Amino acid sequence: MEIMHLILLCIEKKITLYCLKEGYTFEDNVDSKTLAFTFGLVSEIESKLISTRTRESLEISRNKGTALGRPKGAPKMDHLLAQKEQIEKELNEENATYAELAEYYQVSLSSFKNFVKENITNIPPGKNRRGRKPTK
Repeated sequence: MEIMHLILLCIEKKITLYCLKEGYTFEDNVDSKTLAFTFGLVSEIESKLISTRTRESLEISRNKGTALGRPKGAPKMDHLLAQKEQIEKELNEENATYAELAEYYQVSLSSFKNFVKENITNIPPGKNRRGRKPTK
């Protein structure tokens, strides 16, 4: 709709527009005004048809039960599960910290802690995971 307005504004100010690819000329005459109006109308109809098709497709997808939108943050736990035994061994070592292991497995520290809490049960209690020596 804005393009049609710009074309009509140019025609009113006696500016001649040339469309090189299709060979149209927009001048101050009835044919040019009709052509500009037709292009604007076709553009508006096309936009509404695309919007309608999109809405219908989304409705069909919803009725089929397809989850729409961006998926919720998928945890990077799959590759950690494959390495579960190795992670357990590393956690039982004295010098392995959560931060070091999270960096090694390329996950955030909070994701790594959640993985350990949900999937690994045999960690010795009271073990310091921050890499500092315990105070006595």
